[in-house]
Amino acid sequence: MAKRDSKFNVSKDVTNRQYKDIIFDSKMEKDFYQLVCIPALLSGEYKSVKMQVPYVLQEKFEYFGEKIRDIRYVADFVIVDSKNKTIVVDIKGFSTADALIKAKLFKFKFPKIQLKWITRYGGEWVIYEQNEKRKRENRKLKKNKEKSGE
Repeated sequence: MAKRDSKFNVSKDVTNRQYKDIIFDSKMEKDFYQLVCIPALLSGEYKSVKMQVPYVLQEKFEYFGEKIRDIRYVADFVIVDSKNKTIVVDIKGFSTADALIKAKLFKFKFPKIQLKWITRYGGEWVIYEQNEKRKRENRKLKKNKEKSGE
């Protein structure tokens, strides 16, 4: 079995996920920064873009003498647009159970900040949840075609 480089199989070779002096967690994050963020900053559509911004979802506490760490959501990008609206963007290739729970907690704790999960499909940037829905519908159609013998 091949040795994985990290928990999420991120390669230690940063060549395809590095832009200038910034090393991104994935090539898709790098592409989003290059293809969406930089042009939007240059055009004035975005006022600012920050990366890897932590949001505390639950503060640290003590439980019967045990110190419990805080729970954080680390956003891939925090964008402030030209209308001063803050948008938290996470680039997702896939989601984990932890990520789904943290997204729910984020939405509860920060209801005035829009959270968007973005992925890439067919060369386009799309909302992750809509892409997942499309994939489920396609699987259902394929399954129904197989049942009907088409």
